[in-house]
Amino acid sequence: LDWWRDFTGRYVDSGITFEVGGSLTGLIPATMFDSILENCLENARKKRETTPEIQIVVTLTVEPVPLLCIADSGSAIPVGVVESLFRAPVPTSRRGGFGIGLYQASRQAEQAGYQLRLAENVAGRVRFELSPKSPG
Repeated sequence: LDWWRDFTGRYVDSGITFEVGGSLTGLIPATMFDSILENCLENARKKRETTPEIQIVVTLTVEPVPLLCIADSGSAIPVGVVESLFRAPVPTSRRGGFGIGLYQASRQAEQAGYQLRLAENVAGRVRFELSPKSPG
């Protein structure tokens, strides 16, 4: 996928690990993936400002369905923030990230028939997933 090659090329010296799960054949809504991935990476990079050793890993799988995972090894997102993470803008410090970005990213995903969710939230493993909405 040209989009993946172009996107990962922008982050060559960033210390972010990009992985591919399987073949990169198929179609994805590249504009939406790009926007949401940028937002999630911005939040993870903000964690690095206070904890430089945080590892960030992005995995893209296209078949059988497009799945984008963004994980970091930082601290868990506080419960109070998680409760409103995709429902409304959340209060944030300048360094903390999140704010309105994930709320907007979630709306953008929904409009494209996708869902953005916090798949894992424990210290050392915070993972967001972007995938097509399940029918029904």
